[in-house]
Amino acid sequence: MIGGVTATTAYQNVVIPLLTMMDMLQYPYELKRFEWKLYIKSLSGHQQTIIIQGINTREAEGKIKGLTLYSALLDEVCELNYDGFKMLNSRLSLPGSFLLGTTNPSSPDHWVHKEYIDNKTLQITRHYKTIQTFYSSISNCKTM
Repeated sequence: MIGGVTATTAYQNVVIPLLTMMDMLQYPYELKRFEWKLYIKSLSGHQQTIIIQGINTREAEGKIKGLTLYSALLDEVCELNYDGFKMLNSRLSLPGSFLLGTTNPSSPDHWVHKEYIDNKTLQITRHYKTIQTFYSSISNCKTM
């Protein structure tokens, strides 16, 4: 899943730059914007469906509820609805599941800062991945 405050902001801030890089590297994909879905094919022909979703409404929470996700790429985590973020995070239930997100908490009192950045019981790892490793991780995961 690729998410943001709205599907439009996720598309503008994450999907367009991702597709630009994929075009440069000649990775195959199909975008169905009116369905808010991105289809990525691995070199072996295996297809992954990536949902593009806004996460700031109760309606969005309902769409996320019941999904089983392998990965989530989120734009501006601090701007997301807390309950929507928690729901999405709970859906990352497959072995090796991961969440990548951009964030810039406005203050130490923000829920992202308190529950994730300052939380000593969590192990937060900062990774800088290339588009090749991101594409590889998505295209090689198993479909449910």
